[in-house]
Formats: sequence, structure tokens, C-alpha cells
Amino acid sequence: LIAQNRHHPSIVCWALSNEITASGYSQDLYDTHVMLNDLCHAMDPTRPTAMACAFMLPMDSSLLNVPDVLGYNLYFGWYLGTLDQNDEFFDKFHALHPDRPMALTEYGADAVLSWQTGRPERGDYTEQYQAVYHEHLLQMLEKRPYLWGGFVWNMFDFAADARNEGGCAGINNKGLVTFDRQIRKDAFYLYKAAWSQEPFVHLCGKRYKERAEAETEIKVYSNQREIALYVDGKLAACRLGERVFTFRVPL
Repeated sequence: LIAQNRHHPSIVCWALSNEITASGYSQDLYDTHVMLNDLCHAMDPTRPTAMACAFMLPMDSSLLNVPDVLGYNLYFGWYLGTLDQNDEFFDKFHALHPDRPMALTEYGADAVLSWQTGRPERGDYTEQYQAVYHEHLLQMLEKRPYLWGGFVWNMFDFAADARNEGGCAGINNKGLVTFDRQIRKDAFYLYKAAWSQEPFVHLCGKRYKERAEAETEIKVYSNQREIALYVDGKLAACRLGERVFTFRVPL
């Protein structure tokens, strides 16, 4: 029964609010959160209350003391900053509040399948950078046992009328799967490598067809311990590793 239902969502907590920032803070806002928190516990004493904060909310805000568990939505390495700032943010928070349960309640990077590159960079909307982004964030989460959860934003590309990014009007492209549910982006298979017991091998970068570099990177996601790469039918190299395997191949 557990195996059959492992992908079904469950309500584990009640959320009081999402992405409160320092500029939106007021005494009325604080009082409202206290009332909401009390109401949640009165209606359902079995589940904790939670709040997802924007990274701009200071770590000493009184709002952080209201819910039972906390989360921050972080986009370092996508909208701003560098990937390692996600690590630094949580380590700093944990040092200041070692007893406060904390999660990464939202993280992601846009990937438009028409954008492909051999040199992924922050903000380029390529499938390759989305993969690099999630490789770092997944590793960051696993190295910090004090985090009670991490939540990818998003499983699927979705409609967002006001957006016009990466050449796609009206779409948020942070999904691991395309809007029509037909194509799983490379980053999808990173999580499969981490969480699935079904043996598989996924060759990344198959949509990157026009390669001008003299030597190209071949990346593989898999939950197997050893990967062999064949080029033109001949064994090129073998790698031992975990989840992410990379090879350099001359063109």
C-alpha cells in the first residue's frame, strides 16, 4: 500500500502565508498571523502550522516566531546571486536559530527547450543551466539534515499571464516537465536518479544538436554505480560515481 501511494500528496501542515517581505511587515500583519495560527490549531490540533518567507524577510523578524515550522523561498543562482548563497543562507539561519525547523519551500530555474548551450550560465534559460542549478540544490539539501524539506518549483511549466521570459510569453518555464506534459527535461531525471529504485540511464543534452566546440561534455544521469560511454560503437570511457556522470568527447 505504501509503495502504491508514495507519489500521492498529503497535507502535512497548514500554511499561514507565502512570501512576506520586510517591506510588507506591519503590526496588523503580525497580529493577523497570530490569529490565523491560533485558528489553525483550534480547528486541527494534529498538524503543525507553517509559513513560507521570501528571502528578503530578515532572520530576526518577529513573524518567524509565530508558526510551528518555517520555510524560505530562495532563488539564489537564478534571479540573483550565486548558487552557493543558498548554502550560506541556511547555514547562517541555522546558526542563529538552531532549534527552529526550517525548509526550502520554493526553488527552481527556467528552462526553455529551444535554448541549448555547452556553456551554461545563470539567466540563460537553457536546459543545461537548469540541470546544473538542480544538481547543486539537491546536493545542498542532502548535506543539511536540519532542513525538514525541500520543494521544487515546479513539476510542470505553467501559465503565468504577466511573464514574458526566455522568449515565451505567458509561461513560467521552471517545470521539470513541459507545459503539455509531453517532454521531461533533463533535470527531471536527476531526481529520478536520486529517488527511484528502477534501474535507468538518461543521456542528457540530446536536444543540444548544433555543437561548435572542439571538445564537448556528455552528461549522464543514472541510479547505477558504473556507466560506460560508447562513441560511434566503440567504448570511450567508464565512470564510477553517483547520479551524475560526465565525459569529455572530442568532436
